[in-house]
Amino acid sequence: MAAAQPGNLVTVGVDYSLRPFSVTAPSSLSELQTGISATLLLRALNSGPVDMAGVNVDRGGRYLGTEVGASVVYRPFHDLGMALQAGVLLPNSSSGGPLDNQWQDPRFALQAELSLSF
Repeated sequence: MAAAQPGNLVTVGVDYSLRPFSVTAPSSLSELQTGISATLLLRALNSGPVDMAGVNVDRGGRYLGTEVGASVVYRPFHDLGMALQAGVLLPNSSSGGPLDNQWQDPRFALQAELSLSF
């Protein structure tokens, strides 16, 4: 297997977040923040190894997949925070694409976080 070339992976992303209750609710709900994100995963060169599982170096194609995510972050106090994040990776599942068959199914992730500062 050829050595991975970390410089052969390019990502292009966009994020958007807002505090939906920051104007209308003077209570602790004003600390609720929601967000969405999308990231394209591309190969810089049309072929060659990439430091990403499932990429077949013998197949061409630059588009590897798309990651889409959503988050809810709530910080009711300065020293307490909670976050819930979900995401899905949508790999390039086209026939003859750069990914091996076992890596062409969508992959889901869910993360819950609690932070306490003191």
